[in-house]
Amino acid sequence: MLGRSHYGDLQFIHAMAARDGEPAEHTRRRIMMWAQFTWGVVSGRHTLASAMSDIDIDGLSEHFRRKGWTVQDLFTLGNPALREWIEDVAFGSLLHMVQDSFAKGHVDRAAPVHGATCDGAPEHAMPGRIRGFHAYTHQDADEHARYDGRKDEAQPGDAIAARLVTLALQDAAKRGTARALASGPTAGLAAAGKTGTSNDGRDSWFAGYTGRHLAVAWVGNDQNEATGLYGATGAMRVWSSLFSGLPSQPLVPGEEGIEWTYVAQGEFATTEAECPGARRYPFVAGYLPAEHLSCTRRSLLDFFGFGSTRE
Repeated sequence: MLGRSHYGDLQFIHAMAARDGEPAEHTRRRIMMWAQFTWGVVSGRHTLASAMSDIDIDGLSEHFRRKGWTVQDLFTLGNPALREWIEDVAFGSLLHMVQDSFAKGHVDRAAPVHGATCDGAPEHAMPGRIRGFHAYTHQDADEHARYDGRKDEAQPGDAIAARLVTLALQDAAKRGTARALASGPTAGLAAAGKTGTSNDGRDSWFAGYTGRHLAVAWVGNDQNEATGLYGATGAMRVWSSLFSGLPSQPLVPGEEGIEWTYVAQGEFATTEAECPGARRYPFVAGYLPAEHLSCTRRSLLDFFGFGSTRE
């Protein structure tokens, strides 16, 4: 399967032609054939025991002529553990083929029509129509690497989201389950991190990072039994020991796009710093809670016997 799907007659599994110059319609028919077959496995129409030769899909037997082969042999040969997940395996193959059909290293598409949207999903722009399929043998390797490995560029809001997550994890290392880091040998690193303990106590985890390093620590035993450790008493100590000897740097998330305010205890409302239980929290700039709950006004209203303290 691996060799044939990359260099032989099964390249349609990757939305590609079997050879250079293969008519696009021929490749398309094989792609649709594979989609029909894999969806049949996903939906339970074809089971592990289904013989490939008995599956009535036009063109399928042309590629799977081996006598006695079943769906189980096709998808899980050499890996029996996958059998209970056969529907997921088949669905993954289907999605992979669809994804590859949008890779410029696999297909040649016309430029999209400006303003055209997908049928039934007008919120999505319609991609350009496929003009032809490449074959692995002579495909453009640079295009393949450029488009298949491309990652979406970071957006301005991504940095703000990352800062908020970092600030929350720094707070966990100051006041939460990882608060021992604030007074230990790593106190000056202003680390961000989170402890973790499995429900049965078998696993002790800690994931944390500083301005220069990131590491995840795990503590367990070979018998897969309870360790008697929590994330803070096991893995975090390993992490702390490691980072106390690293030439690391303090973690400074930055303030761009962030706005701080004091929040009333138990409420989604701003308040004054001096109010009992008030805590200072970061928000995306311009998106503070709309309500303000003033403890100063409350004191005056209570004194004069009035009720509401909300603005």
